[in-house]
Amino acid sequence: MATTIKFTGTTDISVMSAAEIAKLTPADLALFSKTQAAALTSDLLSGFSATTLPAIAGVFKYVPTDALSGISSKAISGLVVKSLTTEQIAALDGGSQLAALSSTQVAGLSKAQILAIAPDDIANLNLLGATITNIDSTLFDNLSNAQIAKLTSTQITGLNAAQILAITVDQASAFTAAQAPSFKAMTGFDVTNVIPNLDTKFVAAIPSKIFGALSISQLGALTEDQVKALTSAQVAALTAAKVVGLDTDLAALTPAALAGLTTSNINTFDFTKLSGDNQFAALSSVQIGALSNTQIGDISADQAGAMTAVQIAGLKVGQAPYLKAAEVAALKPATLGAMSTAAFGALADTGSGDSAQIQAITADQAKFITPAQAKVLAAGVIDSLASEAFNALAPATLAAITVDAIDNVAAAAFAGLTAAQVAALTPAQFDVLTQGGSGQLANFTSTQSAAITTAQIKN
Repeated sequence: MATTIKFTGTTDISVMSAAEIAKLTPADLALFSKTQAAALTSDLLSGFSATTLPAIAGVFKYVPTDALSGISSKAISGLVVKSLTTEQIAALDGGSQLAALSSTQVAGLSKAQILAIAPDDIANLNLLGATITNIDSTLFDNLSNAQIAKLTSTQITGLNAAQILAITVDQASAFTAAQAPSFKAMTGFDVTNVIPNLDTKFVAAIPSKIFGALSISQLGALTEDQVKALTSAQVAALTAAKVVGLDTDLAALTPAALAGLTTSNINTFDFTKLSGDNQFAALSSVQIGALSNTQIGDISADQAGAMTAVQIAGLKVGQAPYLKAAEVAALKPATLGAMSTAAFGALADTGSGDSAQIQAITADQAKFITPAQAKVLAAGVIDSLASEAFNALAPATLAAITVDAIDNVAAAAFAGLTAAQVAALTPAQFDVLTQGGSGQLANFTSTQSAAITTAQIKN
């Protein structure tokens, strides 16, 4: 509704009151002049509303900065921010006026205008639609946690290296899991201020490609709780050197995450650091087969005792000699029986011809030695098998021992054979034992002698 005052660009505005200003319409203000703008006071400016402020956008730059305090928080939405000078932007009150700017208005601010805002007032801006690079890196550390948490995927993607370097300890913890996939890279994350302070959910949401690009020092800065949150895909993205970089935190990897260890990144780290609950049991047969000889040697008795038949089936010929005797003795009987024939045959110290590994096999384990495994026991190592273990071999297993090997078994060991075992000896075995043996059959008891078969004698 038009006023009764005939308002023109020459009207002396200094004699008007705020109430009179409030009665003016956008049409009345169409001819608002530079001179009138320059004459505005905070009191007069308080008479403008969100509807009328846009009408003076063309001359707003002439409004004195000390008059801007008169704009109410309700009217602030009418400011055409592009028309404000950097000095005027700097004069706006943070808590009432800057905080009242809409996301659209903030998005319209230039980098120069934002730089003019007092650092402490940056936290009052609604950044929802802002071009994130307009927030200078020198001001980025002034963003509040709430602002950080609300940054959109587009804004996250748009962060530049300088801004990422400016992230503070508090801000780091405010990033959300939903934001993690939007980062183009995280190699700029500070190892002191950022990495250790990231939320575990954020860490778990880091795409594997980006996670794999983190430096060794960054990986070393992860906390135990963060490592617990890692996924198998993230672990699979690491190089062998970077897995080593996890250091003592390797023990924090969950069994599910350990599935990500590949044949190319599993064979370098200190195996003694894989000491977490159920970690060893989570390794697959393929992973076991990819371990280095040093790592095989570092398997503990407890880990060996937890090894499954499926796992030990992955043990390779070249690894078997490095499995320590104490660990062999700790294997479950059924697990030993599941060892491949080739690996079982490699349980020997080729340097001395003796085998502490074979010597460590218990009677309970010997019951599970298969005929195929017995067949590959070399003559130079079978005498390492304890008499109790030899006596526990199944008849079919005993019969599978080669003639060269059985001839090397100590005579004392034969004294404990059962009638069934004696009867199981093949004619060829019996022949070598009687013709060229070392007195193995000389001390047979009457029960054992009675078990000798016609076929054995005829041979």
